Amino acid sequence: MKDKTLALAGVFQAAELVRQAACHGTWSGYAATSCLNSLFTLEADSVDEIYGARDRVRLGVETMMAVLDGDSNYADSLRYVVGLLQLEKKFNRSRKLQDELGTALSDIATHGDELEPHEREDLQAHEIAGLYARTISNLSPRIIVNGKPEYLQRERTTDWIRTLLLAGIRSATLWSQLGGGRFELMFNRKKILRDAETFLAGIGSLAIKTRTGKEIFRLQRVVHLFRIPWFPFVRGKHARLLEMLSYSGKVTTVAADHEELLAAEEAGELGEDDDDLSGDHDDRADDVSFDEAARDDDVESEVK
Repeated sequence: MKDKTLALAGVFQAAELVRQAACHGTWSGYAATSCLNSLFTLEADSVDEIYGARDRVRLGVETMMAVLDGDSNYADSLRYVVGLLQLEKKFNRSRKLQDELGTALSDIATHGDELEPHEREDLQAHEIAGLYARTISNLSPRIIVNGKPEYLQRERTTDWIRTLLLAGIRSATLWSQLGGGRFELMFNRKKILRDAETFLAGIGSLAIKTRTGKEIFRLQRVVHLFRIPWFPFVRGKHARLLEMLSYSGKVTTVAADHEELLAAEEAGELGEDDDDLSGDHDDRADDVSFDEAARDDDVESEVK
């Protein structure tokens, strides 16, 4: 997948997370962490380094494919993407604003080191939200966020919405620097979709290795358009194999040296922390849940 397409997927990921937060009060913690961290990686040797790993932009790739395929369920996400691309143009015309944001983000990145990861991220999101209100909110057009009032009235939710919008502008800036533009979306839609399909097929692999690094099991699958939780893992290597093979995704290739796997298990080479998974995974819960029930009426909120 080309870096330019990956950067565009970053914009779609931020937009979809905003929609999730505003409409459902929950959002993918894994994907949101990637967006947050992208704000602190202002200089990187590769696009992969900005997002942490390519599989961390999976939600953005899936959303981008759905939008380009004309899925009306993502109308709000598309509207946010358009708004972010417009704001990026205004943002890049102001060197003073860029310097102010860069200095502030470098400072915020050092805050909360003594806290638990989720507490640190909430603290940083709160500070970034204030930064957004002082800077980006002065640009036009302002993005109108559709959602339910009980979610949009929560400080934590609005903090993350503003943080994700700023992350979307960061990805839009990267996309523009790599040569992306509005005509790219209009005339290269099929090419973007091909890149996205290749990406989704590529991240659906899993490998188990011994402590010495020798690979003895690999499972390759095609990831469907809809978000599917990553492979569940249970204690016990044989049970783990059976659970992976029963996974509902479409399995394309399976290769395993069962004798070596059993021998490695008996010898204790496959320790609890020694299994190597292609693609990082996070021990945090994927979604942040709220206790209050959702109401049926939606409201529009102007993000300032």
